[in-house]
Amino acid sequence: MASMIRPPAGGADCPDPSDLLNIELVQDRDVAVVTAHGEIDLYTAPLLDSALREAIDGDAELVVVDLSDVTFMASSGLTALLSALDRARQQRCELRLAGGGRAVQRPLQAAGLEDHFEHFSSASEARSQRRRADRYENQVG
Repeated sequence: MASMIRPPAGGADCPDPSDLLNIELVQDRDVAVVTAHGEIDLYTAPLLDSALREAIDGDAELVVVDLSDVTFMASSGLTALLSALDRARQQRCELRLAGGGRAVQRPLQAAGLEDHFEHFSSASEARSQRRRADRYENQVG
């Protein structure tokens, strides 16, 4: 199941939010992938927060946040990620970050948060690591 999540329209002087950030949520059984395209700032972070809440509150055991196409991340984006991590832990759900170049890594490092998240080079890598862990548990258990 895939859905596009769009932010509410802003005032007359605000840019169209879809010009700044698009979020796609794809859920496949127990894995949800939230993919962000664009800028995450004070105006668009609530969109990311909403998508992450939807993914975590669903049936997912693993939520992968694909930040490969993020071109800017403000502290409000970090706040959304931290809130999601806390919520995921409460729901006994894994949250992993994937991708994200300098625009994502610099704010994480500057805030001292890079060790708070499992980070993979791609969403497919984050998902494949999960599958290997599942196979190991099935063999042991």
